[in-house]
Amino acid sequence: MATVEATRSRSDARAERLDSWAREHCVELRHLDDGQQWLVFAALSIGRALEKIPALMRLLTYALAHSGMGLPAPVVAALTDVSDRAVRATKALTANELLHSVRTPPRGRGKPKLGPEHAGTVAKFLVEHPSSQVRDIIAFIRAELGVELDRKTLRVYLARYGLGCLRGELLADSPLLSEAQTSEGPSY
Repeated sequence: MATVEATRSRSDARAERLDSWAREHCVELRHLDDGQQWLVFAALSIGRALEKIPALMRLLTYALAHSGMGLPAPVVAALTDVSDRAVRATKALTANELLHSVRTPPRGRGKPKLGPEHAGTVAKFLVEHPSSQVRDIIAFIRAELGVELDRKTLRVYLARYGLGCLRGELLADSPLLSEAQTSEGPSY
């Protein structure tokens, strides 16, 4: 009798947790059979234990994609907080390739930290705070946008998006932001 009660209790806890997760990630549980739902529940528990450590989450993604349970890529992606494309790319790897990719840090340049979508926010700050120093602009970008950058990167960003004109001579006279510091090259 105690076994039946424990089984019912586990089933109720699983159903409640799965419903909550499915609502949060817009997943239709009715498209998954009972075995797949149990696998999703186990993956949720394992993912919580792995504390979202990227290398371990990639291993979990690989295990779920190769579990033989037929979990759709969007479900695996929702479980491991990656894109469908990342799930498909991970599934295409052999076990050795996966281990190599987890051990080896990515090479090449990362994508830029500040992009055109941030130009409006930076421009608004420059207009609203005309007497701010370069360190103030960097502090604002760090606090508001969560991006770390140095003076030279700020200079390049302001030049790329034409934001230097908002500050006029204050920025132009700054040692790192003056024309004297730019490299001599072809003028277009």
